[in-house]
Amino acid sequence: MKAILVRLNKSQEDYEFMVMNIYLRWCMDFAINYTNDLQKVVANTPINKYFLTEFKKIETDFLEIMQEYDGATNIKPKDALQVFNRCSIQIFNRYPKILIHEAKKLNIINHDHTAN
Repeated sequence: MKAILVRLNKSQEDYEFMVMNIYLRWCMDFAINYTNDLQKVVANTPINKYFLTEFKKIETDFLEIMQEYDGATNIKPKDALQVFNRCSIQIFNRYPKILIHEAKKLNIINHDHTAN
């Protein structure tokens, strides 16, 4: 991940925030009802693991593309970010249909007795 941080000129915190935003937008594609479905999908461990596994592949693709530009002095972090965005958009074409279906079937029980 260090190589990605250098290419994008981002701190680890900023990069993790970017990835979390991508994850949230990705999950939103599967939520019909944001009140219930979104929480079930975002908080689902198998779905999160799937996303992170697939996103690692995208990060690898990004680094392979950027290797072609090693030594080029005119490549700026904003240019690298554009390449990263083009690579990361691929995640929106990948989804674990069975995991999403199973996550939506879960019932969330509120154990907070002060609620309501």
